[in-house]
Amino acid sequence: MQKILGILLSLLCLTALAACGAKKKELSKLEQAQINNYYETARRELFIKNYAAAEQALVAVVKIDDSLASVWLDIGVLRARLQKKSEARDAYKKALSTSEAAFAKEPQNQTMLITRLRSLILLGRADDARGVMTKVARQNPGNATYQDLEKQKVVDVLLADPQIRDAVVP
Repeated sequence: MQKILGILLSLLCLTALAACGAKKKELSKLEQAQINNYYETARRELFIKNYAAAEQALVAVVKIDDSLASVWLDIGVLRARLQKKSEARDAYKKALSTSEAAFAKEPQNQTMLITRLRSLILLGRADDARGVMTKVARQNPGNATYQDLEKQKVVDVLLADPQIRDAVVP
């Protein structure tokens, strides 16, 4: 349980950093402040294991900027945890589509690649995730990180994580 909480809190921190990246529009200072406030709320709610309130805070984030793939992924994980399987699947699909769009614009964006792989895995599409990783590694022979991820079989590493397995919604 503590491990899940730690992972979710880490994901929120990464999400906050990623939020500054692949956006389809520039956010106003007010919107950015609102997003930061919602992130902080979600983090507090996760800390006290109020997953429903954390989900609501993250949903408020994507109402401001729906292009944040990592946030959609976190929403899906929380919904899976709350036994909202259909809603979790919808969030994973949104994470997949937004991460694919961001990665297409910026193919060196490793965060979006990992988000894309995780989205596919969480949708029960591990073979597709392996195919994506293989294709990306082949298309980027000079990218040492992508080569290492492929060599280390990152998809299988992710699949071995019980927290990811528990959140899969095929």
